[in-house]
Amino acid sequence: MHTEETILKFFETNFKPRLDWVNYLVNWSAQHKYIYVETPKVGCTTIKHFLQNAERSINSTIDYSLVHDRRSSPLLSPRSNYSIFIAAFNHSSFYKFCFVRNPYSRLLSAYLDKFVTNERERLRLSPKLGIPVSRKPSFLDFLCAIQEQTDGDRDIHWASQEHLLSPSTVRYSFVGRFENFQQSLSLIANVLGLQHFLSLEDTRHATNAGEKIAAYYSAREINLVQTIYERDFLSFGYGFDPHFIRNEKYQSPAG
Repeated sequence: MHTEETILKFFETNFKPRLDWVNYLVNWSAQHKYIYVETPKVGCTTIKHFLQNAERSINSTIDYSLVHDRRSSPLLSPRSNYSIFIAAFNHSSFYKFCFVRNPYSRLLSAYLDKFVTNERERLRLSPKLGIPVSRKPSFLDFLCAIQEQTDGDRDIHWASQEHLLSPSTVRYSFVGRFENFQQSLSLIANVLGLQHFLSLEDTRHATNAGEKIAAYYSAREINLVQTIYERDFLSFGYGFDPHFIRNEKYQSPAG
């Protein structure tokens, strides 16, 4: 049995985000022997719906508003039992996976979802960025505000993927790409033997950000994303040129 001190040491050693974030981001299954570390704005609604269905052994039309509610999820979080999670994390039989996305389209998707299409979210998040609630910020305003924060202070939807996923310490079995979402998730479903629970029809948070790059990015926005998210570009092998982002409309069902 691990003590509180050894538990804290384990998470400090293996994960960059604070423990409450780790408990939200990490979804794992003792039954199917996998650990999924989610990245907000990288298809996580679709992925968790699939995994929750498999855990319940049903194909459901679940209310997508509940997919992100950890209290109602059948998927385990580390806090479910820290000692058992640590044993699973260290065991070679557990399949660890995550998904990443080109920083240009991930940031634009977060902006469109949280500040353009969702008024409630705009009112909630604007004060956290020092943005007046009396107006909708431009994409440039949004990026400039993010630049003033550290990764630990940023909202989870635009904290860097390198910070959220801790790729230097978590040895992932597979890193899926949002740009090839269907193929990547199908591969994981096949590896886990859960393909009959997989559906790729969810478009709840789709923003088709990949199609809108030219409309929102000028030289200044490009420079800001390159500067703020340099580690994401380097850690996950994305090129710095924004003009080669694939059209995501048909590749990725959830934005």
